[in-house]
Amino acid sequence: MSKKDLKYYYKILEIKTRIKELKQLLSEGEIDILEYRVQLREILKELNEIQENQEQDEFSTAIQGVILNISKLA
Repeated sequence: MSKKDLKYYYKILEIKTRIKELKQLLSEGEIDILEYRVQLREILKELNEIQENQEQDEFSTAIQGVILNISKLA
């Protein structure tokens, strides 16, 4: 894995953590569904940027799957 791939890998881990935190806040009533969806759209933008900068490989295919799943929620 190249240095660039590692950078994106850690960014994906950070995004995954943010999604878990958002789900927790939503379930606790700290945020409403509209704020949850707004935050997911922001995450989608970040993932799309990562995907645009990645070469087509297994990693980018995984990112596409994540984008698709989040798109369904947002």
